[in-house]
Amino acid sequence: SGSSYYAAHGATMDNIYGHRQVKATACPGDGLFALKSTVISRTEDRLSGAQGLTAVWQRNGALGGRPSWFSSTASSERGLAYARVGSQDRLYVVSRSGGTSVRILNASTGSDVGTLSTSGISGGTYPLNDIESSSDGVLFAANLTTNTIDSNFRVYRWSSESATPVRVIDFRTWSTPMRLGDHITVTGSTADNSLTIYAPTSGGDYVVVFTTSDNGASFSHQFVNVSNGGTLGQNPAVAPFASDFYIASRGVGAQHYTSTGALIGAAPSSVIPTTVGSAKSFATSGSTTRKYLALFDFSSASNHGGYLRVADVTSGATGAQSVGETPWLGGASNPNGAGDVAVKSNGDGTFDLFVLSTNNGLAAYRMGSSSSKNVLEAESLTAPVFALSGVYPNPTSGVATVAYDLPDEVSVSLEVYDLLGRRVAEQIQAYEPAGARSRTLDLAHLPSGVYLVRLLAGERVATSRLTLVTR
Repeated sequence: SGSSYYAAHGATMDNIYGHRQVKATACPGDGLFALKSTVISRTEDRLSGAQGLTAVWQRNGALGGRPSWFSSTASSERGLAYARVGSQDRLYVVSRSGGTSVRILNASTGSDVGTLSTSGISGGTYPLNDIESSSDGVLFAANLTTNTIDSNFRVYRWSSESATPVRVIDFRTWSTPMRLGDHITVTGSTADNSLTIYAPTSGGDYVVVFTTSDNGASFSHQFVNVSNGGTLGQNPAVAPFASDFYIASRGVGAQHYTSTGALIGAAPSSVIPTTVGSAKSFATSGSTTRKYLALFDFSSASNHGGYLRVADVTSGATGAQSVGETPWLGGASNPNGAGDVAVKSNGDGTFDLFVLSTNNGLAAYRMGSSSSKNVLEAESLTAPVFALSGVYPNPTSGVATVAYDLPDEVSVSLEVYDLLGRRVAEQIQAYEPAGARSRTLDLAHLPSGVYLVRLLAGERVATSRLTLVTR
C-alpha cells in the first residue's frame, strides 16, 4: 500500500512495480505487467484483512516489545493456550524465567493479568512445558520428560484460575524410553467425558492418547502407532479433527493420519515446510466446512524470530494450500525451534490465532471476515445439513441412542471402534429418508472403555466419542 522513494533510481515508485519501470528490460512480460494493478489490489485486500491475517496485538521483538518476564536467550517460554474461563478470554503461557510459572494474559489485548498457582508441581526434565484447555475451560499442563523410564510424564489440572493444581496423569514406561511433553493437545469436555489428551513422542513413532471416565480426575492411556509415516521429528504436535489427525514436527513437516495411526499423506513442503514446530486444527461450520491448520514456523535462519503460518487442509494433506503467514516476530535466535500456537473461534466466521515464538515474544492475528459466517448461515437455512447431533446417554451402561440429521435419502450404517482402531460393533446399511433420525446401539457385550461411534451416510462420515461403563 502506498509508494516509496528509491534513491538508486531517483524516483518514487509504487511498492509493487514492474522491473521495466526502472530498467530497460521486458521484465516482467506484457501479460504479468498488465496485471500489476490487480496484484496491488489483492495485496491491499490481504493486508486489510479481507483475506489472510491481520494483527490484533503484538508483544515481541519485532513490534511492541516482548513482555518483561519473557526471556530473549534462555528458551524458557514454549507452551501457550487459549481458554474461555468463567466470562474471561485468557491466554496462558508456561514460563521458566525466574522459576516455573504459568502467566495469565488478556487474550483480547495481550496484557498481563496474573499467574496460576504452581504449588506441588515437580519432576521431569522441566516441571512444566506446555498448557492446554478443555472446551469447558478446565486447564491441563504437562511437564517435559526426555526419558519416561527415568522420569514420569505428568499432567496437572486447574479447575479455575484460583485453584491449586492437581496431578491427574503420572505416566511412565518400563522398556521403551519416550520423550513426552514438548506439546500436548487437549480436545473435548470434562463435563461429558469426551476429554482427550494427545502426547506425541519426539523422535519416536507413537502418540499416547489419554482418556477419562470420571470428568478428568484420572486417565487411562492407549498407544497409537504412527510408524508407517516414519519417525516423528522434534517438537511434534497433534492437530486432531473428528475422525483423523495431523502431526507437525520439526524436520518432517505435517503428516496426515487416520484415527488409528495409518498414514494418509504428507503436506507439500512448499505449503508446510519442515521448520514447523507446533500445530492446532480448526474448522468453519455450516454446509461448506473448511479445515485449517495453524502452525508455528521457526524458519531456519538463526536470527529469524519465526512466524505464524496457516494452511487449508480441507482436501487433505496432499491438497494443502497456503492461506497466509504473518510477519516475523523478532530477531532473537531460537536454537530449539520452539514455539506454540492457539486458536479462538469468535463465532462470527472469524478466528483469532495466537502465536508464541520462543525468545521473541507473542502476537495475535485475526483470520477471516464476519461475512463468511453470514454466507454459511444463509446456506444452512436453505439446505439441510448432515450432522451427528448426539450420542446419549454418555457415559452409558450398555444402550445408547445415536441422533443424526440427513440432508437427503441415503444409505446409512453405524460402526463402533475401540481406541486401537478395531471395529467392535456394526449395524448393517439401510436407506433412510432426509430429516432427523436416530438409532439405538446395544453395547452391553463390550467391556468398559472409550469407543468411537462412526456414522456413515453415503460418502459422508461423522464420529463421536462414547464412554461405556458396564456393571
